[in-house]
Amino acid sequence: MNTIRTNLQRALPSGDLLLGVTKVRSMLIKDVTVPTGASIRINNGHDFDASSPEDMRRRLNAVLDQDFSYHLLNLNCEHFATFVRYGKAVCNQIPFKASECEEATKTFQETVNSWQVYLYIAPLRNKAIQSASHKTWRAS
Repeated sequence: MNTIRTNLQRALPSGDLLLGVTKVRSMLIKDVTVPTGASIRINNGHDFDASSPEDMRRRLNAVLDQDFSYHLLNLNCEHFATFVRYGKAVCNQIPFKASECEEATKTFQETVNSWQVYLYIAPLRNKAIQSASHKTWRAS
């Protein structure tokens, strides 16, 4: 799927729309393919207070490299960006959908919650494995 996705995105910037699935990836801005005539604009014009850098980092790390179903109206890249920044998924690019998309917020938040549980359990699991590997077993 990754090869198909990569080739489709090179040919069509909206490749995720055709596939119906997207993966949150980290790329350098210089490596992003922008269609001729398009421009990139950073929009901080939402009526929400930005989250702390720690909360933004936590949300970003939780969804990075995760696959999500892609839907132009209900789960797109602006929903992701606003969720990371504000904790609420909003898309102002679609005039009649300019309020919080609770479905998208819930989808992203469930991923963050799962990631936090993993971060809590993984060290405990590793400690238990490490402790078990240091025990000496004697035959009676």
